[in-house]
Amino acid sequence: MSLDPRPQTLRAVDSRERTADAAGLRHVLAPRSIAVVGASDRPGSVGGAVLRNIIAARYRGILHPVNPNRTWVQRLRAYPSVAALPEPVDLAIVAVPGPAVEEVVRDCGARGIPAAVILSAGFGETGGAGEDRERRLLRVARDAGVRIVGPNCLGVASSTARLNATLADIAPLPGPVGIASQSGALGLGLLAGARRRHIGVSGFVSLGNKLDVSGNDLLLYFEDDPATTVIALYLESFGNPERFLRHARRIARTKPVVALKAGRTGAGARGGASHTAAAATPDAVVTTLLRQAGVIQVRSTEELLDVVQLLSGQPVPAGPRLGILGNAGGPGILAADATADAGLQVPELSAATQDALRALAPGLASARNPVDLGAAAGAGAYDGALRVLIASGEVDAVVAIHAGTSMSHPPSVAAAIRHAARTAGGRVPVAAVLVGTDAAGALTDPADLVPPLPPYEFPESAVRAIGHAAAYGSWLRRPPGSRRRPAGMDLGAARGIVTRALAAHPDGWWLGPQEAAALLAAAGVPCIRTEHADSADDAVLAAVQVGMPVVLKTAATLAHRSELGGVRTQLTDPVEVRAAYQSITAGIPGAGVLVQPMAAGGIELLVGVSRTGPYPPVVLLGLGGTATALLGDTATRLAPLSDVDAHDMVRELRTAPLLFGFRGGISADVAALEDLILRIGTLADEVPEIAELDLNPVLAHGAGIVAIDAKVRLLPVGPDGGLGHDPLLRRLR
Repeated sequence: MSLDPRPQTLRAVDSRERTADAAGLRHVLAPRSIAVVGASDRPGSVGGAVLRNIIAARYRGILHPVNPNRTWVQRLRAYPSVAALPEPVDLAIVAVPGPAVEEVVRDCGARGIPAAVILSAGFGETGGAGEDRERRLLRVARDAGVRIVGPNCLGVASSTARLNATLADIAPLPGPVGIASQSGALGLGLLAGARRRHIGVSGFVSLGNKLDVSGNDLLLYFEDDPATTVIALYLESFGNPERFLRHARRIARTKPVVALKAGRTGAGARGGASHTAAAATPDAVVTTLLRQAGVIQVRSTEELLDVVQLLSGQPVPAGPRLGILGNAGGPGILAADATADAGLQVPELSAATQDALRALAPGLASARNPVDLGAAAGAGAYDGALRVLIASGEVDAVVAIHAGTSMSHPPSVAAAIRHAARTAGGRVPVAAVLVGTDAAGALTDPADLVPPLPPYEFPESAVRAIGHAAAYGSWLRRPPGSRRRPAGMDLGAARGIVTRALAAHPDGWWLGPQEAAALLAAAGVPCIRTEHADSADDAVLAAVQVGMPVVLKTAATLAHRSELGGVRTQLTDPVEVRAAYQSITAGIPGAGVLVQPMAAGGIELLVGVSRTGPYPPVVLLGLGGTATALLGDTATRLAPLSDVDAHDMVRELRTAPLLFGFRGGISADVAALEDLILRIGTLADEVPEIAELDLNPVLAHGAGIVAIDAKVRLLPVGPDGGLGHDPLLRRLR
């Protein structure tokens, strides 16, 4: 293999993008001066509400209301227009009717204002004329050199600048979490939930229609923001999934990124005549994208807050071992049950650790794990037991559960949990579950400069959050791998085959067997010998040439040939070959047949590629043959792949033991399989016109692998991919 030179170029591009985005968004989240255009005294007005919130948060910079009809607004000197401002400002908050926004942005550019947050609605979200207005606004903003947040957004907030330029009445608490939300309503819920849970927010941006500033831009800003240590995203779409994958994978190495992606059901998913396309649903592609980038994907707003709450103040677990400590059996059992879905383990504690726990808590009901301290356990028992668990080295995280009873003093217990966790030096994350009590306030010491211990109401929530954090820790410990181009790939020849096929079929085409074989040969993919026959005589001749016994299958591009009577196996003489030909072509006329030698025994696998919407190509590995649809056991990655990606895909399959000699079976040539995965990933990345590719089955045995059947569908690159054959340039857009 040879190293792929393109990552060096991409790193240079990443550096330029980071510098540009950080500079542009600094005016949004750390502005030294602000103008509120459309400011008002009128109750219920957007301009009045946002100005009132900026004042209430005690914004540290200079604040200018802009209102053509008032000299004073909310006791501040007002100016009739942007042009009349006494000096340029860093940020304009725009709250005027939609049709007036273009002129305001044009005036901002003329006055040297580099950024604007547009709260105004009436743009692309309304369709029709609103979409036209949005397109014009983008042209105006670019001509004026003004970065745009929104339109149709809730606003922005920054604890660094003590800024609450949102429509949320309660300003966020200062802290380490950067939040970007594509939905204003969801953003409002996140801010309220963060405040309720004492989660501090470094910066918040409601993206609205994402006309200009996107989630990718915010990722880059939060990456370089020293006040941000955790990034939380609510997304409804990916403007540029390839760029997101590239940046998020780098950022997640230093800061956890937690994402809630809406629209998972994907009712508009494209169907295809390949198994891979059927498996590559929008939800599956998004899950693959986020997992590959090291992003923690959650499924609800509550879960997002649960995970952020843990990671904003606790270390990442060093492994999956969970210690469960409490004063009641039921919640402990529920916590233990929840570990199965969370990917955690509940190890039995050593005899020495159990003895130490018994010495601390005479009323101990169980010391094995879960540890049940007994209903009467007080602050001293919790403090000592938690210290023992953390110091034992036998657990990687602890859930401390306290059910409030008349025999205990919940605030004292909560304070003891906080004190023990802090005294342990932050080596092991601790989550507190307070059942039936409102003592969560005792987990926060107002004198502390460290974030509070995360409180949860129910054990399942705490376990799920720790499970996400442990999976993230596992991703961090894996090496990132390197991108290598397998030897013997003739990508020029591959592109030539695709170009000629689409020149003859500009709307798209399923490659014929000979074309597909030529494409795979150019990629260096080992394929079984295949001959095409359009008559019974040709089929017999081909069978003699490849050597009997043979297989005959229809040459038609079908996902389920065998179910449609399109396959005949173990044909040992010309009579059987003729009969098979007649039977297949009678049921599926017009396509002819393919003749192949019977392959030696091995494990049947599927290796495929599919493109879904704007996402990079999905590379899929699974059990092949008829088991593909039955078991749904697949591993996926988005191209381009690293060597670690290929290695992990093989081992992620539930049926992976079959490849490693399960119960005395054959051991497959795993190195050859990983090489094949890399070849297919490289081909998909370099030749974007490949919309679907299925190698099914791929026969894996001890001496190598061979593709038995191949389907390849081509589609022209769309208008937004006019850079055609240069995938590097496509990724830089």
